[in-house]
Amino acid sequence: KRLGCTWESFINHEFFAVLNFDHLEQKRIDPVFVPASDKTNFDATYDLEELLLEEAPLEARARRQKPRERLKEDASDKEIREDELYRMIESDFKPFDYTVAAYKKYELAVLAGAGAGAGT
Repeated sequence: KRLGCTWESFINHEFFAVLNFDHLEQKRIDPVFVPASDKTNFDATYDLEELLLEEAPLEARARRQKPRERLKEDASDKEIREDELYRMIESDFKPFDYTVAAYKKYELAVLAGAGAGAGT
């Protein structure tokens, strides 16, 4: 039987016997880890790498993908299939843009409002 199928089975499990769930819910138990509020709480390796390697670092911009290399004549069946799948994904799926999605939602609301006013 799975641990945590019910709330009771979860809180009554022997592993959690030392934990007072009432105190936990009331936030009366000190957390095991409290991140420092005066420091960043993420790995700065990425930002450092970007600062060192990019011409215009830390700017919002669209990322360009490197063009795919052409398949070699002696490519394996697996490599051919991977290339076909990659090309299908590139042609059939477009990147999601939340600004376009928000605009389309707004446009639909405007059209729905215009349609409601046209019949009166």
